[in-house]
Amino acid sequence: MSSEENNKNTFVFSDEESRPQIYSSTTALFSTGEEVELMNSEGSFQGTYFVELVFPKDGQCTLCFKNGRRALNGKRVQMDSIRLKGT
Repeated sequence: MSSEENNKNTFVFSDEESRPQIYSSTTALFSTGEEVELMNSEGSFQGTYFVELVFPKDGQCTLCFKNGRRALNGKRVQMDSIRLKGT
């Protein structure tokens, strides 16, 4: 991780300014509630899931079904192993 990436999530104090700056946090590829498909072990996409919780710093999320029930026993999945439904 570069020093610039490290500084994005920290307070920065400088001699030139009297106030600290807060840089924006990492953005996620997906948002809660988006309809997605999950890549299986053969590399094809299957299922209809919804993004439940997003962990952008880890590049992970949890999935649920339309009725809100957790999918995959709440296991976190890598965001690069899902795609928007129908793409």
